[in-house]
Parts: sequence; C-alpha cells; structure tokens
Amino acid sequence: MSKIMLVIVGAVALVILCAAIFIAPNTKDNSKPILVITVNDLSKVNVSKGQQFQIELTSNPTTGFTWQLNDMYDHTTVRYISNQFTPATNNIGSPGLDVWTFEALRPGITDLQFSYSQSWDTTTPAAESKTYNINVTN
Repeated sequence: MSKIMLVIVGAVALVILCAAIFIAPNTKDNSKPILVITVNDLSKVNVSKGQQFQIELTSNPTTGFTWQLNDMYDHTTVRYISNQFTPATNNIGSPGLDVWTFEALRPGITDLQFSYSQSWDTTTPAAESKTYNINVTN
C-alpha cells in the first residue's frame, strides 16, 4: 500500500472514531423520570425538586372547550413548560388528552387550578374545574 493510501485510510478511521464519540447517546442520564398525573389521581401530588411532571386532562377542543391554567400559582416553586393536546384517534372531532408539563423548582407547596371552559364565554361558569396541590420536596 502506498503512503497516500495509508494516510487516507488513517484519516477516514479518525473521522469515524470522532463521529462515534460525539454522536454516541449519553448513557448516563441523571435526570429524574417524568411523573404523569391523570384525571383519576388524587389531587395531592408530591414531586422532587428538579423533577418534571405532567398533568393529563381529558379534553375535546373541537367543542370549543379547552383547559385553562389559573396563573395564580407560585411560579418560584413550579415552572410551566408546555401544554399539548393529543387526540385519542385520528378521527375529526375526536376527544383526547390535554397534557400540561411543569418542573418542580424548589421546595414548597402551591395549587395548580384548571378550568374547562370556552375562552370567549366569560359569563358562563366553567363546565369543570380541577385543583392539584403540588408539594415539592428536596
């Protein structure tokens, strides 16, 4: 083999090795698993500081009703991350789950209050309400 061919083979091997090191998945995951809270769970929830948790609420936004989070919770204890609706089927008008994701920031207690209503109708009381008492521990 010529010297040029050896250099090329060595360079290719080095590129593959570097790619394997930088692209390899991180097998050391020190994060805590996401706690999922369904509508059937108790309203008192214990989570650890740094842990993400999700609240799943049955919903059907095609009716005009959606879950709204009351903004009066302690934002220093719990941080809102996202809200996403996942339909139960691919059928138009299908109900599903409204998934609310939060992160526990520091030890403390706060209430997360949700109301199921039509956002444009401010005179009619919510069709349903849910309150979750979140207790964040170390």
